Amino acid sequence: MSCRTALTNKVAVLSETPYRSHSIAKTLTSTSDREQPSILQASSSFIETAKSLGNDVSKISVSPATVHRVRAINRSKMAKKIEETLFENLPHLVLHWDSKLLLSIAHGSVNTLEDIVAVLVTGKDFEHLFSVPVALKVIGEQMAEVVIGGVDRFGPRDNIIGLSFDNTASNTGLMQGSCTRIERKFGRTLL
Repeated sequence: MSCRTALTNKVAVLSETPYRSHSIAKTLTSTSDREQPSILQASSSFIETAKSLGNDVSKISVSPATVHRVRAINRSKMAKKIEETLFENLPHLVLHWDSKLLLSIAHGSVNTLEDIVAVLVTGKDFEHLFSVPVALKVIGEQMAEVVIGGVDRFGPRDNIIGLSFDNTASNTGLMQGSCTRIERKFGRTLL
């Protein structure tokens, strides 16, 4: 029997299989994400695990493409679950932001600088980085928009009781500073 005939027969047998399971346990995919094997190594590992547990491997779909797809789906589900539960029963939080001038990674070899703004919250036994966006201009209005955009993505506005920032004119300006603008958007004074 030639190699081509054997391969054709194997494909025919697989396609005649009435049911092929596409479920790979979340614990297996999260373990493989944590241990960082390649997709091919994870696929081989899943096949050997299934065999050692006495499963019929012809009824289980563990191709590298399936493993990659299932890992991505499970990662997305876990991220969504974390986002939904992260801000339940939060303590009082302090909103922090700071900007740094860094070389642009988007412009390749051109030496251009960008203002990168880190936005995060901290509380008792809690800290979370909201975002690290690029600010077009480091002026009060733009900085306030970037900070509020990070907060609104996760929604803990009511828990924020204080602000932490560096003392630059763009942050501390009495009328146009980002601190004043953030307090106006929140509708209350913050520490």
